[in-house]
This record gives sequence, structure tokens and C-alpha cells, in this order.
Amino acid sequence: FPNLQLRVHSSRAFVFHTTTLIGAGVMLQGVAVAAWYVREYGGTNGTVLAVILLFGGAVAIAVALVSGGVRSRIRKFINENFFSLKYDYRLEWEKVIRALSLNPEQGTAERVLRTLCELLDSPGGALWIYRASWDQFLPAAKLGFTSAFVPIPEADPRINPFRDEDIAFLDLTDASREPAATDWRHDFESAWIVVPLRYRSAIVGLAVLMKTRAPKKLDWEDESFVRLVALQLGGYIVQEETAH
Repeated sequence: FPNLQLRVHSSRAFVFHTTTLIGAGVMLQGVAVAAWYVREYGGTNGTVLAVILLFGGAVAIAVALVSGGVRSRIRKFINENFFSLKYDYRLEWEKVIRALSLNPEQGTAERVLRTLCELLDSPGGALWIYRASWDQFLPAAKLGFTSAFVPIPEADPRINPFRDEDIAFLDLTDASREPAATDWRHDFESAWIVVPLRYRSAIVGLAVLMKTRAPKKLDWEDESFVRLVALQLGGYIVQEETAH
């Protein structure tokens, strides 16, 4: 019957734990086979070597599974290969175009900041645009932001994380991973993330966004999405300023 479809939904947590158990079972089975081979063909010390191999293998597997890096890679692999994307990029791109086209009376900076806030469900933020002649990121726009809005020198240590082009944003809720996050949080208590806007390899702007309306945990897809949008907005800033 072509109209009958079996729809089975599995949560990411269920798939993660199932995959972890299956993977651990396969690895333990491999260790057990290796230990049996050592016991059978390892001579007089075969049994001792087999016990050491089993114990060492079990400890190594346990350490690997507890490791945050390994668990993160497993989650990323599952999200990339077993689930549909959370973003409909066609619709998101239409939102970007519409947001940048609306309210032509607003300046470029205001439209860029509002677009970024709407896409990431942030109630507000602030935007700095880099001025080479001043060697600073100068305040350009803010939305619902009450923190001090002052220039940021290009040599400011808070900029250091973004010199790595692979960094799409700095999550200020996880200050332990990056010391600069502590400085950002100290200056902007209500901030959530800092997004560098790039044109080619240069940072042309910095956006600090306030915490989202609903709690949001950023993952690999959010990172890809933010990177893509930031590149588009960075190019838009350069294009608009060049046109004027």
C-alpha cells in the first residue's frame, strides 16, 4: 500500500546512548577476541597477558566514553548523519534578504544588527564596525542594549579568539573554554554570544547579542549557520559602504 508509511521518531539522546552502547560492545568484543588469541598463543604468560589486555582495553574504552571530546564528536556525527537539519536554509536566506531590504530609512549597521538578532532569536545587541583609519572597531548600532557602548581597539585581547577564521562565534556562557569570554561577560553582563562579521579573511564588524528569549544550546549546525550568515552580513557592510 503506497499510502501507508511507518514513521518512527527517535530522539537524539536515544540514538546517542544506543550508538555509544553498541560501539562500546563492539570494542569490548574486539578486546575479548584479542585477549583470547593472546591466551591461546601467548605461551606460558598468555593468561596474564590476556587479563592485562582485557583490563587495559576496558579502562581505555571507559576513559574514551567519559571524555567530553569523544562524546562531542559522537553527537556531531549522529546529528550530521542521522537527523534532518534544524534549519530550512531556503527560508532562512529569504529572511536575510527581506530583513536587509526592509526599512531602507535605517542605516546599514541597524539593518545588519536587527537581521542577526531576528535570525538567532535574540532580543537585542550591539554592533561595532572596523575603521582602518582609526585602527578601532567603532560603535555603529545597538538594539535594547544598556551596557557602555565605546570603541574597541583592534589590538584588544577580546579580539584574539576571532583571529582564527574557524571561529564562527564566541559563546559567553562557556567562559572556561576561552579566557576572552570572561572579559566580554564582564563588560556586557546580558551578552550571550559575540559574532565576528568577516569579509574574505578580514574582520569588518563585531556583534554582541543578548541572551535568547528561550534557552538555546548551540551545536554544530548553529555554528555553520552563524558562520554563513556572518559572511553574508560582512559582505553586505562592505558593499554598502563602498557604494556610498
